[in-house]
Amino acid sequence: MRCGLKRNLVGDPFFSCGERIVLHRRGKNIAALVLVEDLALLEELEERLDAEDFRTAKEEWEREGRQPTPLDEGVKELGIKA
Repeated sequence: MRCGLKRNLVGDPFFSCGERIVLHRRGKNIAALVLVEDLALLEELEERLDAEDFRTAKEEWEREGRQPTPLDEGVKELGIKA
């Protein structure tokens, strides 16, 4: 494995199934290995939070009577060449 991780996790007697592993570099956490099921839960949580943020922003726009900018107008304002 990269980054100086020398331990063979599969054959390690201290590694148990379902254990989360945190990789460190210079005393700081840099990455974590988690079960695919945990990753799916994290992704679902992220999607829910994103949807909540969108609803909150949309409600704020509607309260203030703001209107969205049409795509072609936004592209022109930003100077994007389509």
